[in-house]
Amino acid sequence: MELKPYQIKQYYLQEGVLDQLFSLCRNKEIVPVFAGGQFGKRPCTIPFRGDLEQLIKQGATSFHGSVELWRNPLLLSSNMKQDELNKLRTSWDLVFDIDCNESLDFARDTVLILAGALKKHGVKNISVKFSGSRGFHIGISHKSFPEEIDYKKTSVLFPTLAQNIVIYLKDFMRDELAEKLNLDDPYKAVEVEQNWGSRHLFRLPYSFNEKTWLVSMPLEIKNVRSFRRENAKPENVKSTLGFMDTWGKNEMQDLIMEAMDWQTRQELAEPEQKTKKTYTGPTGKIPEEFFPPCIKLILQGLKDGRKRSIFILINFLRSAGWNWKETEEVLREWNKKNKEAIREVYITTQVNYAKHRGNEVFPPPNCDNKDYYEDIGICKPDNLCSKIKNPISYTLRKTGGKKKRKKSR
Repeated sequence: MELKPYQIKQYYLQEGVLDQLFSLCRNKEIVPVFAGGQFGKRPCTIPFRGDLEQLIKQGATSFHGSVELWRNPLLLSSNMKQDELNKLRTSWDLVFDIDCNESLDFARDTVLILAGALKKHGVKNISVKFSGSRGFHIGISHKSFPEEIDYKKTSVLFPTLAQNIVIYLKDFMRDELAEKLNLDDPYKAVEVEQNWGSRHLFRLPYSFNEKTWLVSMPLEIKNVRSFRRENAKPENVKSTLGFMDTWGKNEMQDLIMEAMDWQTRQELAEPEQKTKKTYTGPTGKIPEEFFPPCIKLILQGLKDGRKRSIFILINFLRSAGWNWKETEEVLREWNKKNKEAIREVYITTQVNYAKHRGNEVFPPPNCDNKDYYEDIGICKPDNLCSKIKNPISYTLRKTGGKKKRKKSR
């Protein structure tokens, strides 16, 4: 049932609701919506609590904020180029938007599995809120992000990095979600938004959703399963729980690096898919004594380049005839020799991803790929290295084997 204007104002002008709404306004573009679904003029910002109260008295029915934080939101323009936006942007929050037309239970399951995936990657400060309609939002504060990634300011990596994180996590949790929902493709039933652009907005916590007149209400993760829509009626909402008001310094770093590595693997796989060639390799396991110098150096343990080395080792060992059990055992023993061990979940993730290819085996990156052997510092060639293009070619020559390829049809 649609609320009357005085009921909307009465709700928003509660001290607790005002405090929670205003807590997320700092340095963000805030866009009010008025009766009839009319959005307020952009850009708009709310630097003072009194400005928020004034918009409510003018008839605002909901409030939407940018995930990005800006030096001065009023300088924003629809004509700005990406480099201009990058100079104005200071940071950005990560907000997952989970929707499901079929069942709120599906959305609930997705929230809990996604929250679990985040925790497996070391992200503990997670906020959840009901969207007010068909799903939920999961938020992670910009304060959990490192300031730089690969010598680039994190602030300039939006929206590409945000998209990559979402796409990576969708892949990471696909099998668990498919099993839980009993669907081959869970993302046909549940939508996890990934196509963000600059100046992307999300519904602020404690704001109304005009389609249902329910409140976009924050929840504790432990209460997601028991949540019911009637809990979000304005008369039932208690404005005591914040949204993205906790964080852990650099807590997002591992997830960001893993998402970037995952994206790199997709890009490396594209040329292989375009050539439509599959490596057939030896029928038996080739012993370590025939491995090239670069692989032997990796297996001694590393200080730098450990994550790239996992990608190298998986593809090399599989190409050398090692089965999955043997490959995983090597990876875990190798990890113990590293100056700093990689988290087990990362190794498991990479192995599971490779297993998705079924029985297909791909060689490791070629020797001239500067992102790998040379950058890691393991390119220490011997006399045979000058005659080969790939580490697996070295091993096959040493054993007298032949590198077989066949075209897939």
